[in-house]
Amino acid sequence: MNPQKQGGVISANITLFMKGNDHYRLKQFVYERAEILEVQRVSGGEGCYILRVETESHDKINALCDDLLSFANYKLSIVTDRIK
Repeated sequence: MNPQKQGGVISANITLFMKGNDHYRLKQFVYERAEILEVQRVSGGEGCYILRVETESHDKINALCDDLLSFANYKLSIVTDRIK
């Protein structure tokens, strides 16, 4: 199934692993990006932030991930089913 062809939305979670300590610049960046719906700062060793993202295409997710590389490495998880 291709959400782009069906007019659907692609949802993803992106875990960020900060390269440095410029959290202020990252916060400015996420406020400017409409496709980033939610950001949570986390602790416990599995990343620094978790972003909830929705876009119309994989190309837009790829572009966002490319832009995020100036702040952090990332782990991308595409949502395949929303249970609740």
